[in-house]
Amino acid sequence: MTRLLSAFLISPISIGLLMLVASLFLSSSSEGVWALKMSASVGYPLAILVGIPVFLFLKKNTENKLSQYLLSSLLFSILLIGHFVLWPMLSLPEATSSNLLSTPRIYQMLIIILASGFTVFVFWIIARPDKANL
Repeated sequence: MTRLLSAFLISPISIGLLMLVASLFLSSSSEGVWALKMSASVGYPLAILVGIPVFLFLKKNTENKLSQYLLSSLLFSILLIGHFVLWPMLSLPEATSSNLLSTPRIYQMLIIILASGFTVFVFWIIARPDKANL
C-alpha cells in the first residue's frame, strides 16, 4: 500500500522532475521549477480524475501488465490530442491538413504522448501492480 501511495504522489510530477534535472544542466533552474509546477498543476488532477479510475478498472480486471497501462496512456493521450490540439484547429476556417500537421502541432502531440507514457511508466515501476497484492 505504501508503494501505491508513493506511486500516486510521485508519478504525476515525474516529467516535471525530469525537466527540472535537465534544466540544471542545460538552462536555468527557473525553467525547470516552472515545469515542475506545471506538471503538478496538471498531473495531480489528472491522476485523481483519470489515473485512479483506470487503476481500479485494471486492478479489477487483473490487467496488471505494463503494456495495458501504456495502452491506457496512449488512448488517453489520443483523447487529449483530439481535444486540445486538433479540435481547436478544425474550428478555424483556415484549417488544412498542413496546418493540422504542422511542426508545432506534431511537437505538441509528441509531448502529450511522451509525458503521459512516462508518467504511467513511473507509476507502474514504483507501484509494481503485477507483483503486489493491492
